[in-house]
Amino acid sequence: ELTLLDGRTLVRADTALAGAADAGELVVMSPEFRMIVLANRPGFPFLGNDFYRVCGDVFSCHTVEAPDGESELALLRSVGPDVPSDRLRSLLRLFGDLRDVVASGRLDYPYSTRELVKLVAHLQA
Repeated sequence: ELTLLDGRTLVRADTALAGAADAGELVVMSPEFRMIVLANRPGFPFLGNDFYRVCGDVFSCHTVEAPDGESELALLRSVGPDVPSDRLRSLLRLFGDLRDVVASGRLDYPYSTRELVKLVAHLQA
């Protein structure tokens, strides 16, 4: 069950509540219903909600790790096809080093693929 801000409750079709659904209060989900929610990790610098603490009992939560180097390079090539390959590889190494520094606790901001893609898009422009 998931209660919406307007007071209605989403329920799975195979629950007892679905059979007693009052059209105004319960919304029966299709068995094919899927929701993909992206959320940053909790804490600094994002200061968002701890998604798992807030919704972990309602959703099946999965962590998606950063892509491997070759996948990240392929993504960067698609964003910056005119950026030289040696420049892309250099940026990958730089961001890998930054991520290592974050993991060691010497830097707070977790540099992600998102920032790297923005940088390559800027170089492409």
